[in-house]
Amino acid sequence: MISSVDHLIIAVKDLDQAKNDYEKFLVKTLLERKTHRTGTKMPYLILRNILRAFSPCDAGPGTEFINSLLAEKGDHLAGIVLGTQNIEHAQEDLNRNGHSVEISWGEAINEKDRKIRRGKKFFFTKYS
Repeated sequence: MISSVDHLIIAVKDLDQAKNDYEKFLVKTLLERKTHRTGTKMPYLILRNILRAFSPCDAGPGTEFINSLLAEKGDHLAGIVLGTQNIEHAQEDLNRNGHSVEISWGEAINEKDRKIRRGKKFFFTKYS
């Protein structure tokens, strides 16, 4: 069902400050910066997996979600994104075990070259 840790999500209020802090801490330059259509933006650094810092944009369901996390806990590790070879089978297994998840499409735009990355996803939270 689950085959990998895809990336860690860190909720941050100030994306530029977080980018500078993580570059100093990791002694690397973050590779790309993307904006999700749902209302979040992020830079990321490719290690073996990806570390992503999310901050709210002006609008969108992602903006509301990140703002609620920041209001509750401030900057923090907000999630772990897992990878799977077959998202439909993972959904079936989770639903069968009492966790309600629905698959949706995600989309992010690279702010430098404007390339769009799309993929299937579902949110699995403590409330699912």
